[in-house]
Amino acid sequence: MRITLVLKPYAIEVYSYENSVYTLVGIEETTRIQEESLSDYEKRMIFVCKDLCSDMRASPFFKAVAKKVEGIDIILCAPWCVYDVMQVEKDLEKPTRIEESQLNAMRVKKAEDDVYIVESYTSNILLNGYSVQKVEGQMAEHIQFQYVHIYANKSFATALLKAIESVFHTHKVVLTSVYGLVERMTSSEKKLAYELRVIIEEESVDIAYTADGLHIVNTFVPYSYKHLEEAICQKLAANPEMVTSILESRYQTMQSGILLAPGKSAKKLWPDLDQATKDIVNVLVAESIDQVIKSIRDCVDSIGIEYTKDFVAIRIFCLDQALLSLYGNELSDHIKNDAYIGMKIRIAEEPISITHIF
Repeated sequence: MRITLVLKPYAIEVYSYENSVYTLVGIEETTRIQEESLSDYEKRMIFVCKDLCSDMRASPFFKAVAKKVEGIDIILCAPWCVYDVMQVEKDLEKPTRIEESQLNAMRVKKAEDDVYIVESYTSNILLNGYSVQKVEGQMAEHIQFQYVHIYANKSFATALLKAIESVFHTHKVVLTSVYGLVERMTSSEKKLAYELRVIIEEESVDIAYTADGLHIVNTFVPYSYKHLEEAICQKLAANPEMVTSILESRYQTMQSGILLAPGKSAKKLWPDLDQATKDIVNVLVAESIDQVIKSIRDCVDSIGIEYTKDFVAIRIFCLDQALLSLYGNELSDHIKNDAYIGMKIRIAEEPISITHIF
């Protein structure tokens, strides 16, 4: 078993991870403070995270499983981490034995002093033009590869690690990211040669197009479900819980004509709303989804024709079940039915793959 802390923009979620299954243990939500500086915001999140971990370590739950816990994972989401994809190509002039250390030495180090490399991995290695999975001991005159650097603010990352290690001093604490997690989740899967991958977080959407493992285009959209929720809250003078119920009821009604929500208050929520309220919600949802769709259109628009010859698998990863239900499903429908996207890439006939990470 491992204990996993997921750092979202304004919440920290705690999961137990056992037998490849994440089980939610607790949530600590934080509030937005207007005009709060980034450094103050980071310090506040570290304090909240340490306080949450201290309470959890003293809880009956942790005492019961302490001997089973192998380590603590901290998974950073946006805005706590970002990533770069870099292309490296080098002519070695003569046949040379390749070692992993050579690939590491060829990576370009970021110049900024305040950068903490959360994760780094190499992909799409070509030796003399041929794709290889491992380079150790192979001979080549020409080498080409991509690597992904996932990084965070150094002062934030080091202070966060120190704070959590001071609580779980008997366990190894590992800092990782949602982007690296998705990569590990899919690394052993059989895939189509071309893939459009969408990762939906609470306040952002990451879009990536790959061809035979090669990153062709990456786009980060600083807009997602939370912005939609805030817009509806303001327009309807409603709280987030009510907006969640409205959107759940709305999507279920659109999909099946009947309501599946078990909660009595939400059972007939959407059909019982007046038309003016429905119109407000429909317009805001359409505007929100359209912002992401426009970014996906821009993404596929910039792909060279040589990378669009075959069918493209669409894969959507939502951070959790709520994002899948409230935002991911509708975005999936719009991607599938968007004429422009369908004109630029050949979407595979099988249904769009959509899943939640936690």
